[in-house]
Amino acid sequence: MDNLNYIDIGILVLLILLSLKGIWQGIIRGLASFLGILLGIFFASRFYNDAGEWFASNIYDFNSPDLNALVGFLIIITFIWASFLLLGEILYRAIKFTPLAVLDGAFGLMFGFCKAFLLISIIVFGISQIGWLKNFSQNIEQSSSLFPMMKNLAVHIMNLEQIQEVKENLNNFNTQQLEEKLDNTTKQLQNKLPASPKQDSHNWRQR
Repeated sequence: MDNLNYIDIGILVLLILLSLKGIWQGIIRGLASFLGILLGIFFASRFYNDAGEWFASNIYDFNSPDLNALVGFLIIITFIWASFLLLGEILYRAIKFTPLAVLDGAFGLMFGFCKAFLLISIIVFGISQIGWLKNFSQNIEQSSSLFPMMKNLAVHIMNLEQIQEVKENLNNFNTQQLEEKLDNTTKQLQNKLPASPKQDSHNWRQR
């Protein structure tokens, strides 16, 4: 920490700005949002197929297991995240005009710092994994004090068993086939829509 370069200064400024947001958000709403996203991704990666089948049976069937699974994934994430946001907002309003609101803001500042540090660490890890940025990343790592610390933290997090399980489940999505099926479904929906007045007029003139 004795030799801070411009990268370290930029990271510190970003950490401070994101931490200050934690005062306004508070520990209750900040923690609720964070847990909602984490648990949403975790459960969605496990049960997206079941949710997709339910959606296809009860609401709309895209005639594609992959598309139905994607919709199921989004449904689970949205439902869990929104539920936690609602719970956090209810709890926050319950203490808003009490002395606990001061503690909520103080702990929100600390939680905001931790969350920002974790987020930037994951971004740093992502940069180090991009092929054409590896040389740039290595040069920064040699001269920076914070960059290698954040990278090591992210490596430990990404190697956690739960994270590996989520990655494995998400890799089951065949993205190329999913894009092709999504394009085909979009075209089918467009063909089912009634023609616009301009198109009808144009077709009538051609006749």
